[in-house]
Amino acid sequence: MFRKFLGLDNWTKWVVVFLFGGTLAAISYCIALRNTQLNAVFSHHPGAGNVSAAGTLQLTATLNSTDTSDDGSASAPANYPAGGPADGATGPPLTGCGGPTINLNAAMSQSTLKGRISSAPNCALIVFAAGTYNILAPITIPCGVTITGPVASPATAILAAAYTGNVIFAVSQCSRPVTIGYLHFENTGGIYVIAPMSGITITHNQFTNLPANFHQWTDMGIYFDGTRGGTISNAAITNNTFGDPSSCSAVMSVDRDEGGVCNGIFFQGDLDGIAIENNIFTHLEEGFHVICFAGDKCTGSGSPTWNNFVVRWNDFNNIHRIAMEMQPQNASNVIVAFNSYENAFAPSTFTMGISAACCAGISGATVPFVNHNVLLANVKEAGKYIAYAIEWWGNGAQANNNLIQGYWANGIVWGMGGGPWEVRNSVIQGRYMAGPYGCYICDEKQGATNIPTQSGNVTSTTITPVTSIAPTISPAGGAISAATTVTLADTGSNHSIYYTTDGSIPTTSSTLYTVPFAVNAGITVKAIGMWGRGANPKSYPSGYGYVPSAVVSASYTAGSVPAAKVSSARDRPE
Repeated sequence: MFRKFLGLDNWTKWVVVFLFGGTLAAISYCIALRNTQLNAVFSHHPGAGNVSAAGTLQLTATLNSTDTSDDGSASAPANYPAGGPADGATGPPLTGCGGPTINLNAAMSQSTLKGRISSAPNCALIVFAAGTYNILAPITIPCGVTITGPVASPATAILAAAYTGNVIFAVSQCSRPVTIGYLHFENTGGIYVIAPMSGITITHNQFTNLPANFHQWTDMGIYFDGTRGGTISNAAITNNTFGDPSSCSAVMSVDRDEGGVCNGIFFQGDLDGIAIENNIFTHLEEGFHVICFAGDKCTGSGSPTWNNFVVRWNDFNNIHRIAMEMQPQNASNVIVAFNSYENAFAPSTFTMGISAACCAGISGATVPFVNHNVLLANVKEAGKYIAYAIEWWGNGAQANNNLIQGYWANGIVWGMGGGPWEVRNSVIQGRYMAGPYGCYICDEKQGATNIPTQSGNVTSTTITPVTSIAPTISPAGGAISAATTVTLADTGSNHSIYYTTDGSIPTTSSTLYTVPFAVNAGITVKAIGMWGRGANPKSYPSGYGYVPSAVVSASYTAGSVPAAKVSSARDRPE
């Protein structure tokens, strides 16, 4: 990345990482100024009662779009399961898998807290009561437990580190599921996960006041470390907030490449079955970063591999460097879809929305489906220009149905990769992309010999908001003789539906449609569609992004039952 403009082919940045409590061997690794990528299908096995129902939550690959030109051929390895995370700040309480409950409170001594946690048996539910806990040293989390605070957003159980240069929680080499939820981590790295690790859920937490002190692994909300072997598998990172106005302050305005010092999530190692969904990443140098091993070891024997990696329904705002960075290494089934990006912080030559340079030139490696994302450079550049909305490499990759607007120098650029790959049906708007610095869709000139298929893309120097697609209402109004079930359906892709039943005009503050509901005679249902779901914004900066659809309505009067009408499913993101 950046080679086209900056000539940084040989510049790499070495950061020495001193590991947990000084008891583990120090390692060093290289942050190369390149990029990585993702694809996904996975099974996650949380403890019974935690987040998903007990057993297996499968995110499998079934392409259910009726537009086969949208997301590739039927043989494409990626898919978008119907439905998505609920649009809500809190979810159900975490209940564990049947073990004892261990209650903690902020008045306990540090030794008591650590002792009760470290001695917790398998399936224990460890509950932090509301309060601020002055954490004096890292806490080791045993395998097979659930750790939670009260159900609240923001979390009311606050773990405030009295130190930097280390983490608050460390969990290592577990084959039994671990769940961590409804906690607020602040002042240093939040959670350090050491491979091998199978079955970890991190949900409904906040990570704030993250430092930027070049102790890379302790500057992250979560660091997944596979540098000493083993795989991180079946991990779900959902409904969290990473960053706040006090996070990453030392690097947020720097107009030089710090290499991604202060991140929400950092991955290094073998990955298989990762879901990053419905999270907010705010005021960070980077949202998340997937990186190779030390010495820029991205390919060949001993390099990391990552498979079945899904990134969906997240929002990235006030990001300084890159929202999503994925460097070249062996990967398959990577999906980056339905994410939003806006309000960059001091954007510059080193700023990008998505840097997905995965699997370039690696035989047999397939990747990334970067579809249905919104990438807005609505803040003017602090340097010469803002680099790329999407930097996109890989064999058989897609970059379809994206909305790209603003001060980007480049919309979608491809590097190394091969066919069949495609850029279709994207809207790319902004005058800089028509100027001397870049392009709307073009070659990054890394040696690709075949050009991605392109069709249906719309480019313009003028930026205009895009109107979301209106939903349908069934039955479509008329006479009813009894309470009647009404179904609202999204005819577009990843739209939420908001409705009223009192005749008022709906807005994105109205009731969010989730399931069919009953109406009686005399009721008028009005509804709008709005692009986005989960952590995606309900509104975008003025003049950018999506705006709500036109209002549709159906009035029901007393009388005979209207003619039968087949209702469709609520919605179906491709």
